[in-house]
Amino acid sequence: MNKTNEKAYQVSTVKTSIPTHGNDLLTPIQLKDFEYDYDDMDYPVPFNKLVSDISNRYVNYGVKIESVPFVLTGDIPKFEKQTSEVLMMTGASDNHALGSINCLFSMVVADPYASYMYIDLGLSTRFKNILFTHFNTIHQIQKKMNSTGFIAYRKFKFNSFPAWIKLAGNKQQRSGYAWKVIPLGDAYFAWKGIVLWLDGGSLIREGISRELTNVRMDGIYSPLSSGNQQKWTYNATSDFLVRNHLIDRFNPRDPNASGGHLIIYWSNKTVLNKVMIPYYQCAFTQKCMSPRGSSMKNHRQDQAVLSAFLNNLKTERSMKAEFWAIPGLRLESGNDFEKCNLLLGNELKTLQNIFQINVKSDFISKEKVRYFRVIAKYSSRHSDDEWNPEE
Repeated sequence: MNKTNEKAYQVSTVKTSIPTHGNDLLTPIQLKDFEYDYDDMDYPVPFNKLVSDISNRYVNYGVKIESVPFVLTGDIPKFEKQTSEVLMMTGASDNHALGSINCLFSMVVADPYASYMYIDLGLSTRFKNILFTHFNTIHQIQKKMNSTGFIAYRKFKFNSFPAWIKLAGNKQQRSGYAWKVIPLGDAYFAWKGIVLWLDGGSLIREGISRELTNVRMDGIYSPLSSGNQQKWTYNATSDFLVRNHLIDRFNPRDPNASGGHLIIYWSNKTVLNKVMIPYYQCAFTQKCMSPRGSSMKNHRQDQAVLSAFLNNLKTERSMKAEFWAIPGLRLESGNDFEKCNLLLGNELKTLQNIFQINVKSDFISKEKVRYFRVIAKYSSRHSDDEWNPEE
C-alpha cells in the first residue's frame, strides 16, 4: 500500500464500469480494505489500473495468434445471436495440460454450439502448441455443426499481480485460486449469458442438462462438496465477509460448495449483486480470499468464499444432494500422454457418432479414436457394468 494514500482511503467506494443488462452501471459497493489490502502489499501494476484495464490482467491481450487466427484473445462479444447462450471455461498450467484439453473436448460433446474459453495458467511452448492444434480440431467441428460459437484464449498475467496470487512457490495457499475467479468474472461480466467453469481434470460424462435446469432456477449452481464451513473456512475470511457486509450471516455448520464446478446465469440480478460482484472483488484481496495464516490444511480459498456467498443467499439447488450433478473428477491421469490419449479418443469417437460428422485430428491417430471405459472415482454415477465399449 502507498502509505501517503492510507488515510484518504480508509473507506473506499468500489466503482466499476462493468455495464449490466438493463442498468447503466453496477451499484457501487462500500467495501473497506478492497482497494488497500495488507499494509505491505506490493502491486507491480497500480491497483486501479489492474482492476480497470483488462489488458493488464492477460498477456498479449487482443493480439492475434497466427496459427489459430480465429481464436479470440481480447474482448469477447456479449451473448446475443449465437447458437448457444452457454460459454464454457477451463484452463491449466503444464501439470494439468492434457487433462484440461480432454475437459475442453468433453464440453464440445456436451454442447457443440457453445462458446469455449481457455485460461492459460503457464503452459510451456510445447503444451501451448498442442492446445492450438486442438483449437483447430474444435474449430473444424464448429464449422461442421454450423455453430456461431467462438473459441477464446487468455493467458493470465501473473506478473501484474501481488506475490500472493502467483502460483510459483505458493503451494500452501495456491494463490487463493484468484487466477480462476478473476478470469471467470471477466468472462461473466462480458458474455452476459450462462457461464460454466470446470477444473482441468474434469470430464463431462452426462451432458449439462441438469446444471442448466439448476442455474435457470437459481441463477447459480455449484454441487455439494465434502466437509462444512467450519472445517474449510479460515476465521479471518469469514470475519472479513461479515465485517464488510458482504454476507449477512456466517454459520460454520453450513455446507461447502465446489469451486471446480460452477455455472452462473447473468439474467439473475440477485446472484449478480450478492455473489458475483463481491466474489470478484474478493479475488483481488488477500485478506478476503486467502488471509495470511491460512493454508490448504485449514482453508479452501475460492471454494470457502463461494460457499459463504451461496449459503448467505440460501439457494434452493446448490449444495443439495437431491440436485447433485457433477462431471467425472480428477481424470487428468497424471498428465500421461498414453492415458490421456485414451480419454481423448473416447471424446472424439463420441463426437463423431452422436453428431454424425467426421473429425480429423492432427494430434491423435485414427486408430486411437475409439470408445474406452472411463473409470471415475468421483462422478454423479458409475458406468453401467454391462456396457462393453469393445462391442
